[in-house]
Amino acid sequence: MILRTVEQCLVDTLHRYPLSPSSQNLVRGLWEKLRRLHLEIVVCGAGNTGKTAILNALTRGKFGQSAATQGTTLSPQTYTWQHPARQFQLTLVDTPSWEVDTDNGSLREMLDTADLVLWVITPQITASDRQLWQAIQHKPLMIVCNKTDLYPICDRHSIANQLDSLGISATQEQIVLVSADPLPDIVRVGKQQYWELVAPQLRELENQLSQIIHQRAEQMIAQNILSILVRIQRHSLSSTPPPVPCLRSWCCRVFLVEAFCLLISPTLWLDTLLAGLIHTWAILRWAKFYPYTPLATWQVALGAIALNSCLLGCLHILAVWHTAQILWVGISILWLMYELDERLRQSSIAHDLLQIYLKKGELGVWAQPPLEPSCKNLAQPL
Repeated sequence: MILRTVEQCLVDTLHRYPLSPSSQNLVRGLWEKLRRLHLEIVVCGAGNTGKTAILNALTRGKFGQSAATQGTTLSPQTYTWQHPARQFQLTLVDTPSWEVDTDNGSLREMLDTADLVLWVITPQITASDRQLWQAIQHKPLMIVCNKTDLYPICDRHSIANQLDSLGISATQEQIVLVSADPLPDIVRVGKQQYWELVAPQLRELENQLSQIIHQRAEQMIAQNILSILVRIQRHSLSSTPPPVPCLRSWCCRVFLVEAFCLLISPTLWLDTLLAGLIHTWAILRWAKFYPYTPLATWQVALGAIALNSCLLGCLHILAVWHTAQILWVGISILWLMYELDERLRQSSIAHDLLQIYLKKGELGVWAQPPLEPSCKNLAQPL
């Protein structure tokens, strides 16, 4: 059900919003991602945290070289796996360290489009980890603490406390403890000693990923597509506004009509009725200039109309002159239309759908609310 809703949202975005050619291509790419159920997991972290070692352990060495020195991975590496039993595709992306990607442009772009982010840290958390967290905090996030075999005291509680001391809010359920390349053990045979390699300790991470792939992949893909569509839709309205008339001249015309009606209206109930009808007509007509009007906007607008009509009636009861009533009408219509226009410019079909699914809990435990303020991250590639 959720996938059909997201597919319809993609169609509405293409047909109802003023998209640039690059934005249209991006939306079509999202539709192809939805059709193939393509789950993209991006692994990121500071230098020398063992990102490549973790992926090599998960994929049996598909990601190549890893080393103890920082900066071994200089460009993104991908590994794609096709589910044998169903139409599902998984892509793991290994990224350079946050310090190696000097301008962080390519890394930010990959993080923006990721369905799930594996943030690899060590028990020795640094300030650079906080800088990266600021870029990924809005994404579905799993915190993978690597090299736990090197620290005698290392548990989820202590890691969560360290993160909290840096201003990073994370629950213990988001933290997974692993050791991708543990130190070898010393084996004694008689008087001789041997070094024995220890298998990577990734059972907890493998279980978490397996659960996501088999139970929550569709929800995570849907959430990510809706989050990207929110930014695309809002960016399209800000960069290419709909062809609307001048709002000030529109308010003046509505005010003149309403003022004339009030002057010729003989009774209180007719004053209130005419004011409500004219305000409602003005709002309905203005909303047609935009591709989408949220339900909350209608509720606020109708509530404002009802309140304005009541206040207008009170002014009539108090025997206030028509001049004061007309002045109040001018102020109210100006405020109402500017507030409506601001809300319509921020309207997004995908945002409302995302909020509905988040409230219903249909997007799983990894779901995060979308970024409200802007589309700055996505505006650059558009």
